[in-house]
This record gives sequence, C-alpha cells and structure tokens, in this order.
Amino acid sequence: MGDTWTGAWILQSERDAAPAGTYRAWTGDPQDCFGFSGDVDLCHADGDGGYTLMTVGWTAEWDGSAWVFDIEGDHQGDSADIIDKIERWEGPYRAAYDGQNIGPDTDGWAVLHDNRCEDVVGVCVQEEGQKHWETIWVRESEAETTYADNPRPSHHSCETVRDSVEICHALGEGQYELLSLPWTVIGSTITGFDPEEFEESGHGAHTGDVIPGFAITDVNDNVLYEFAGLNTDLGPLIDMFGCDPVEGTGSATSSSSEICTAPGGTYGFDVTVSSEHAAVVFSLQRSNGDGTWEDLGPIGQAVGRGETANFTGFVDRAGDYRIIGTAAPAPLLAVTSVAQSEGVEVLPAPLDLYTALFTVTSPSDCATIDGTVVTGVCSDGVPFLDYTVVLDDPQGEVTIPDVATLTFVNDTTADGGSDYVYEVPLETPAGGGTYTDPQGEAGMDTITYSYADGVHTWTGHALWPGGSVDATGTATGWPGWELQADGTYIEVTPENYGWTRDADGVEIMVAVNPETTVSATYPAANPECDGPPPVEICVATDDGGWEGGEISAAEYAANKDSYTVWDEEAANNGCPEPPQEATLEGSVIRLRLCGGLPVGALLADADGPGQHRGLRPR
Repeated sequence: MGDTWTGAWILQSERDAAPAGTYRAWTGDPQDCFGFSGDVDLCHADGDGGYTLMTVGWTAEWDGSAWVFDIEGDHQGDSADIIDKIERWEGPYRAAYDGQNIGPDTDGWAVLHDNRCEDVVGVCVQEEGQKHWETIWVRESEAETTYADNPRPSHHSCETVRDSVEICHALGEGQYELLSLPWTVIGSTITGFDPEEFEESGHGAHTGDVIPGFAITDVNDNVLYEFAGLNTDLGPLIDMFGCDPVEGTGSATSSSSEICTAPGGTYGFDVTVSSEHAAVVFSLQRSNGDGTWEDLGPIGQAVGRGETANFTGFVDRAGDYRIIGTAAPAPLLAVTSVAQSEGVEVLPAPLDLYTALFTVTSPSDCATIDGTVVTGVCSDGVPFLDYTVVLDDPQGEVTIPDVATLTFVNDTTADGGSDYVYEVPLETPAGGGTYTDPQGEAGMDTITYSYADGVHTWTGHALWPGGSVDATGTATGWPGWELQADGTYIEVTPENYGWTRDADGVEIMVAVNPETTVSATYPAANPECDGPPPVEICVATDDGGWEGGEISAAEYAANKDSYTVWDEEAANNGCPEPPQEATLEGSVIRLRLCGGLPVGALLADADGPGQHRGLRPR
C-alpha cells in the first residue's frame, strides 16, 4: 500500500473476477481504498455476575463517512460484555472503536485489564517484619496459587483474634492433664487449630477427655467453628480444680456412753465431696437388725463440690448406725450448703463412696430388774399376785422412785377396758425390814425389803385385778364376774379384767427405773379362785319334801328362773310348801248315759280345781 491513494478505472468484469478486497469502490476519499482487521480482548458475561476472557477477530470498513467495526460473534451490543478499545492508523488516517462497558464511568477497564475477567478476592498479607495483616485484592487464580496459604479477610478486615480453650486430657485411672488449645483467627481464617483433625483424631475424639463447649469466631463475632463439648458434666474439673480431681471420702468415729442413766453416744463424721458431685446432703440411719435401716433424718449441711466438712451428733441408744450421702436435690445445686432446719430432702439412692458405719455400745454393769418375778396365787378363795421386785444396781446409779408400777397390759383383741396399773410403794428401811402397803388387804399388806451387794429386793402381794374382799377378808369379787343386786353373780368376761385370765398368761410391765416385762397366769387351777362359790338351791326329794343342793354360779346365772335359792333363815328354807297327798274325799261322780244306759263317769277330784279323772264301765 502506497502513501497516497488515487482513483482508477477498470472494467466491471475485471473487478468481479478479482479476489474479494482486491478493488474498492472509489468515492473520492482515499479511505475508500483500504480497511482494517485484527484481534481484540473482551470479557464475556456468564449471566451469574462472572466473566470469561476471550480474544476474537474484528474488521473495520469505511462507509464513506465513518469507520464501521464488525466484531466476531454476538458480543457487540450485548450490554453485559466488556470489549476493549481498538485503534488503527493508515498513514494520516485513523480508525477507532471506543469499546463497550469500558468507559470512565465503569469498572470494565479494571475487570478486563487488571483482573483479566476473573473475580477479585481479598487475601491477608503481612509485610516482612510487621505484626499486622493487611487486605489486598487479587485475581481468583492468583489467590489460589500465589496466595493459596494466605488467610482470607472477614468483611474486608484482616484483624486478628487470638483465643484458646482449656481441657482436661485423660491420662487413665481417673488422672488428667490440663492442656490449653490455642488458635488465631486472621480475618476469617483459623490458623494454629485444625477443626477437622481435632474431631477426627485429636482431643475431640478422645472419649475420656473433658472439654467444655466452645466456639471460634472472627473479629465480628461470626462463628467459624463450634464444638458442643465432651463430658461437660465434669466441666468444674477444669474451672475449679485445674484437672486435679478430688476424691470423695467419708469416715465416722463414735464414742459410747458409760453412764447407764444416759445411754447412747456421740459420733463424728468427716467428709470430702468429690469434684464429680455438685452438692451432697447426708442423713443418719439406724440398723433394724434385719438388713433394713431406719432413717433418722438429715444431719449437718449440704457440702459442695470439692469441699470438706465435719459433722458431730448424738444418738440416744446403742446400735449399729450409718451415714449416707446423696446428691443434693436440684434447687441446692447452685449453692454450697443448706441448713438442716431448711428440711433438706434426702434422696433414696446413696452415693456409696460417702457411706460410713459406726457402732454405739450399751454401758456395762447397768442396773436391771431382770430378776423380778410375779406369780398368780389363790389364798382362801381370793386371787392375789405375789411379786418380788429385784433391782440390781451395781453402780448405784438409780434414784429409787416412790413407787414401782405393775402394769397389766391389755393386748387382746377384745375390749375389756384399759390396762390395769398397781403401784407398789418403795421404801428402803435401813438394814432391811418390812412396812405396810396402804393399798393391801388385811393379812396380805406387808412388803418385805432387803439389800445386799447392790441388789434391792421388795416382796409383797397385790389383789389380782377384778378381785375384791369384804371386811373379813372373804372373797367378794373375781375377774370376769359382776355382782347383781340380788346378791348373785353373772359372768361378764372380758369386762372387769376378765381378759387377765387368759390361759396363756397376761403380760405385766414392771417399771422402777429401769423396767422389764414379765408374765403371770391367773390361778384358775384352784377352784376356790375360779369365780363365785356354788349356789345352794331347793331340790325336791322323793317323799315330797325339799333338800339343799348346789349348782355352779354360772349355771344359776344362766337359768335362775328355773331354780329357788336355799335359805336356811327363811320359812321352809325358802323352798315352796310341800305338795298334799291325793284322796277321793269330797269327790263327785257324774254318770254319762246313752239310750238310758250308763256308758261312763266323770270324777271331780276335791284335791284341787281342774283335777279330773275319766272312768269307763267294764
């Protein structure tokens, strides 16, 4: 191509035969004589906000007034594609294309030339010798290659967050090691801690480790990783004990009283609550001797995790005891102690590691009345209880009361009234001797006292409950019988202490201080004391008279209308008048006729009205 262009005439046939582009139509403008072509870079929009870098061909032709550019494909006119600018010169002539979406009011130039149609991502870089990280923007391909190991910013920020979590690493056999697991967050990247490794093969996979729940966040508190925790119920092992567990223990000591009048003893309980238990409450129990335990209520206060305490107390009797610890109810878990007066509810399942046993023994050589003897006796038909109260007091501890009580215990299923109590006055004449029981019956009212080698003995008699005598000492009452107005008796057992006549005996509680229980049997084997004496009644004789005879009081009480009581001071001894001998004197005979012939007679007996006898002829 020369420096100048001129027009020339050729045959139309020659132009048509020449290769395309060999000849151009002349309009009088030299630009008619040449065209431009080449390649141009563009960013083709993918419809999702991204681009693809492409290089396509283009041509430019003069249309007589301007250069017309034709870019290969459908990119020209696509409002989303970014097409670079084109400029060509031919001598003094210039052909230019302003590009598409690449003007000063767009970021097309940077997208095409700086980013080469790639997405721009932020990376955190740290200049050598600097502590801080800064954000720079690079093409995605560069971020994945040149800056592959660099942290990524969080919301354009590369600020650093450093944190850690403390855990108890299990060493076995209840032992732990305190470890700190640190990490650093640069922007949105976790460094120094690999979550995947932590959960698959690190401490997060160690079933025995104690790890609290934790989260890793960036400077804007965005959660980058979260772990729910492991064995979190043992969390206080970290915070309170630095992974050095406290073993729970409980031990008890006791001291038994040697004073017979103040039996029982004291106990002491030392406890350390395990770091495993938030709070523990304690209660005292006494053995029933059959493998079961009687709960005596809470002792002391609730003791918190890892704490130690000492409780002391008193029990009022000898026996085997234990102290048990149970997990405190939920409302107590937030506190370390609660007063016993607040009514701590002891849960039923004891924690064995706190159980402590102790025994309180009885004092030795204590006073007893085990030698006491009571016996039912019959004296002249009167039922008595003979008693010998024996107080063996080797240590001289007992203050002898004014009376000893003999209580007949009504434990039968029948009513029969309440217990019967007889009070024996207790006197201690110097050197022994006798004295009178003001309640006693004449001749049976003497109490004999003796003392030797710490043993006090009282012997006497007491009228059996329900028994009574008259002024002469004759029996007038018996248990289970009641005197009637006519002087006879009826049986009312179990009333009037009839229940004391049980064939198996009656239980009698003898109390001085101490007390004992003995038994006695009513002297029923002796007929004189069995009940009221026999009743003498009128019995007819064969010759028409009467004589005295006896029946039991029970038979008479049951059938008294059928009997007449024999009374020697009454006329005819209280019996009916004797019957008269029968005669025919004064009798009247009336004949019975039939057809004028006698067929019978009726005799009216003068011995008494209504006495008739029928006669028949032979």
